[in-house]
Order: sequence, then C-alpha cells, then structure tokens
Amino acid sequence: LLDLLFQRLLWPSPFVKERAANSISNLLLNPIVSSQVLKRLITWLENQPLISVKTMALLPIVKARDENELIIPIQSLNGLKKYYPSNSLVFNLILEQLGQSKKKSRPAKVHKYLPPADYEIDKEFLETIKSYLPPIYYERAERVESQTRFDFIKSWAFIASKLFKQFYAGHKNKNVLYFMGRKNEPFMAGMSSLMSEIYRSAYLTNLNV
Repeated sequence: LLDLLFQRLLWPSPFVKERAANSISNLLLNPIVSSQVLKRLITWLENQPLISVKTMALLPIVKARDENELIIPIQSLNGLKKYYPSNSLVFNLILEQLGQSKKKSRPAKVHKYLPPADYEIDKEFLETIKSYLPPIYYERAERVESQTRFDFIKSWAFIASKLFKQFYAGHKNKNVLYFMGRKNEPFMAGMSSLMSEIYRSAYLTNLNV
C-alpha cells in the first residue's frame, strides 16, 4: 500500500498527487504506523533524482505536523538536510515551516550551474516551456529578470538541458511525455510529465542564487 501511495506522488494528475499526499499525511498522523511510514517515506525520497519530486515528498510531513507537531518529533527530521542542496531556498523555507529552522535567513549564494557566456537558449525550451509548466513560472522568471541583473531564463534553460541529458543518458527512446508514475503516453490537460518535472526542478535549482 505504501509503495502504491508513493508512486501516486509521481502521477501525471495533480489531483491524484494531492490525494496521495493527504493519504500519506493521515498515515503519519496515526501513532501506530507513523514512525514506519516516515522511515519509508524518507527512504523513498532519498532515491528520487529530481529536486521537485523530493520537495513533493515533504508535503505530507508538513501537513501532518501542521495538525499535530507531537506526532513527528522534529529530531526525526534532522537527517533530511543531506538529501537537498545546502543552499536550496525552497527546502530552507520548508524547514522553517516544519519548525526545524527558526533562523529566517537566505541561504548562501552558491550557484554551480551558471551557463557559459556563449550559451544560447534552446529554441525548443522557449517553444514548450509554457506547455509543460503553468505560464506563471515563465511570467515570474520574466519579472525576476526585469527587477534584477540576473539572466534567469537563460540559466533556467541551461540547468534544464543538463538535467535532461543526465536523466535520459543511455535511453534510446527519449519520449518527453513519459510519465514518472506510469507508461501511458497520450498528452492530457493538467498532467505533469517527466519533462514537466525536469523543467520544474531546473526552476527550483535556479532560485538558489
């Protein structure tokens, strides 16, 4: 049952993801199985290659602790940090929500993925980004560029290209609509494909500047 629920966190439909996260949260709130479920969830989280999926795995924990802080001792979450980049803005904000970090400071500015000066954004990225992710992602990226001197979209595209090569290394059939949760291929409105998760993970990584 747990493996099935965890797999639903990778499902293309956001509604299925939400229901799976709620179900896991309810199990975490059950004192009889809470510690076992938390251990299995953290093990599953450890094996996920994309930061967007690792972040999704934290949502049941956040929800459970919002309802009952005592059910999941904060000490049991100390080991989570090693599964995330030390400068992850999103993860640090979630730690604050969990009450693990009372210090609301911005993580150190370390960016390992700055594109080379001669890098040009792939045409396919510009043509498909608003299809794979809600347009709000690109709109926020444009706002960042207008308010700072950081070429956010160029860096975002560069990180996405690196993740794409890493994730598809050795694969002959590079179907970007391949679902992380199942192998159905037809495009569905509101779905989250593997390429969606790559673009989302690149976006989250790009925030660490």
